[in-house]
Amino acid sequence: MASSGTLAPELAAAYEECRRIHATHGRTYYLATRMLPRDPRPDVWRLYAFARLADDLLAPPGALAMWAVVRAARRRPGRPAANR
Repeated sequence: MASSGTLAPELAAAYEECRRIHATHGRTYYLATRMLPRDPRPDVWRLYAFARLADDLLAPPGALAMWAVVRAARRRPGRPAANR
């Protein structure tokens, strides 16, 4: 990847948006990527942002809440261990 100083302004802004998505939604992973050499970091941000947006598009609204209810029901007392 070219250094950010040689990127067109639109592309530099796109990479910055990917960095922001990564820093906001994957904080621990984002902090770990800061240990990488500087050059590959924007590509990691881009990959993370792509995967995050794809996941958001495919997960229906309320999906996390639905799974929380399912998991809570599985932990209900009196339920056989095989069904947990």
